[in-house]
Parts: sequence; structure tokens; C-alpha cells
Amino acid sequence: MNINIIVAHSRENVIGVNNTIPWKLPSDLRNFKNITSGKIVVMGRKTFESIPDKFKPLPERRNVVLTRNRDWKYDGVEVVHTIQEAIKLVDDDETFVIGGEAVYKTFLPFSTYLYISYVDVSVEGDAYFPALKEYSFPCVFSHNFNEKKDEFPYCLKVHKHMHFSNIFDETHFKNTINIV
Repeated sequence: MNINIIVAHSRENVIGVNNTIPWKLPSDLRNFKNITSGKIVVMGRKTFESIPDKFKPLPERRNVVLTRNRDWKYDGVEVVHTIQEAIKLVDDDETFVIGGEAVYKTFLPFSTYLYISYVDVSVEGDAYFPALKEYSFPCVFSHNFNEKKDEFPYCLKVHKHMHFSNIFDETHFKNTINIV
């Protein structure tokens, strides 16, 4: 398995409110695109529906939607109904779980790396990323962002599941997100 999670959350682990992201971080969206392009992205139906129509399905990525609704379809999207179906479908291809809350919780134990943008803001929300205290995910990379167009500063950290033996390639990752 080569499953990873990518997420941005507030100080309180808020990831969304009313099915929207509660901040504007163009540099984080650029990082998201650079990290996930050419890969598989797995998301819940509500997360997919929250994406602006002009970006659906997410371009340059294989889009997989996990939903309980057996009748749900969307052109250019592969639909699965269980985590087992999703894991079988993605096989060993590099995969990024991109939300929402229930999908993150479901895939967390199976994830090798967590790419987390820690947004330096306190906001109210109705969707949360699970606390990592009960899991063992040491940080293997960290970089602060505070660009003019970003509404708030944030720190992008990569955490590695201690039970997986993959080696994190920091140089390749820095090139991916265009930092020196």
C-alpha cells in the first residue's frame, strides 16, 4: 500500500465549515496541486461536491470517490463504496486521501505519510481532522509559509507512520513544492 493523507487544519484541527475550507491559502493550494498531480486522490462524496465545478474532476489526477450512495456517479470519477474497495482499486499506486473527516479517520491507520498544513488560526468549524496523539507519526519534514496572498501563515509538516519502513526523500519533496 502507498496511501498518504494530505490536509490543512486550524489550531483546533478544524478542516471545514459548511462544506467549505475556512481560509484562503493560495500557496497551500499550489502545494496540494504539486504534491497530488499525477497521483490518485481518494475523497468522500461531500468533499468531491465541495470542489468548484471548473475543477471537477480534479485535473491531472485519478479521482476516486468513496460513498455509501450506490446510485452516485460522475463522469471521470471512479466510485467505491467501502474502504476495502478503495484499497483494492488503488493497489500500490501512490495515493492521497484528501477528505473529508470520516474518510480521514478511516484511512489514517493505513497511511504511510501525512502531509499536514498547520494553519495558524482559530476558527469555528463542523469538520475536524483526528488528533494524532493516539497514533505514532513522527515529523520528518517541516517548512513555514507566510506568503502575501495567504490569509494566514502555516507550517507544512510531513509525518511518517512509525510502522512503515519507507524512506522520505526530502530533496525530491522540496523540488515538488518548489522550495530550496
